[in-house]
Amino acid sequence: MNDGPYPPAGEPGQPADPQHQPGWAQPQWAPPGMPPMPPPPPGMPGGTTPQPFQQPFQQPLQQPLQQPGYGTPPPFQQPAWPGQPPYPGYPGQPGFGPGYPPPPLAPPGKKRTGLIIGGVLGGGVLVIVVAVAILAAIGVFAPQPPSPTALLAKAAQRLSAQRGLKYHGTVTSGSDNLAGDFAVTSGGRASASVTWGTSSIQLISLDGNVFVKGDQSFWSPLTKYNPKSDGNPVDGTRWGRLPSALLTFDFKQNLTPALLAAQLRRVTKTSIVGKPATVNGTMKIITAAGTYYVTTGTAPRLVRVESTGLPSYSLDVAETPDATADLRTDVAALKDSFDPGVDSLKADPKGTCSSSGCDVSATISAARGSRASIPITVFFWVTYDSVTGSRAGACNSSVEVTSDASVKASCRVSASGLGSRTAWVHLVPVAGGATSAEIQTMLDGISHE
Repeated sequence: MNDGPYPPAGEPGQPADPQHQPGWAQPQWAPPGMPPMPPPPPGMPGGTTPQPFQQPFQQPLQQPLQQPGYGTPPPFQQPAWPGQPPYPGYPGQPGFGPGYPPPPLAPPGKKRTGLIIGGVLGGGVLVIVVAVAILAAIGVFAPQPPSPTALLAKAAQRLSAQRGLKYHGTVTSGSDNLAGDFAVTSGGRASASVTWGTSSIQLISLDGNVFVKGDQSFWSPLTKYNPKSDGNPVDGTRWGRLPSALLTFDFKQNLTPALLAAQLRRVTKTSIVGKPATVNGTMKIITAAGTYYVTTGTAPRLVRVESTGLPSYSLDVAETPDATADLRTDVAALKDSFDPGVDSLKADPKGTCSSSGCDVSATISAARGSRASIPITVFFWVTYDSVTGSRAGACNSSVEVTSDASVKASCRVSASGLGSRTAWVHLVPVAGGATSAEIQTMLDGISHE
């Protein structure tokens, strides 16, 4: 192998120039019988500017050069030595004639390898992209649903900050259902507009007291109090105190914001039954104690609660800035309320009549039960000639029973045409549902919510 300069020094017709190396500019020599060739322009094969190996690959020669001469032989391939096969294109050898360059040079081996590697890597990128697309399609990279216990904890924190909640749905009281709308304050005071049995009523529950505004169809089955007179309070426009035993559902112990928040915090991963399901941005979480529906947004909130125990309830939940507005109005109206639970009223009516009317009176006593004071309104009226005769007139008197002693109630019935006719005195005592002091205490409690 010849390790000398290229072309080999000492070849016929070639100068011995050790500066010409493979891949560099072609020396200015010509085959015998041909005039010397002008040097190719810079940048062309055989020019005076050294060309890196990637240049022929980046810009392969697609057309023959438009001037006579030869191009630079392929790198690392030398003209034929004596006794070696001839190199095409040299004088006297088969191949290209004068003025035709050799064929385009093949890309250097190193760059070819780089392209092959690049192609493989490029294919790998495509495989990775396709794989990522497939994994995303099957949900590997899809957002995972939030933790049920984390949602409940955030919803509990939100509930704790509420001053009241509104509900729509059903609660049970014994064997009865109360269905409709409820509002419960942070202190457990409640107001409602519901259907109880077959009657539509309004209800308030606060400080251990329950009051209902309902008609005769509601009160008749529940109490013995059914007065039949002008003083009949059961007309659907007045509030009545409901005996505590008749409403077994306790709003304060079940539906305050703080109590619901405590229920949510008690839920653990192991107490959840089955896999929670999410529909339209709301997660349904079932536990042994109840079912909770919580939104899955950035500020989770409880939107529905269902109890599986007793007392049972199924309610939609909504936040409210003020759950006391209806309570204030209803409590103020209790001055005209009645208490059908005071059914041991005793009255001894008396009357003195003249041609212009009758002075009537009665001694009243009542069993107060747990109440310190009971207001009593006595309704009087007078009839002519017989108990069932024509009515001459009516009046009423209000007293308050504060002990076991009886009190006297009296008023005057204005009547005309009595003359010497017999007059009959009638009365109905009605126990009030709340005293003025009780009403004020309830209003003060609402103010401190």
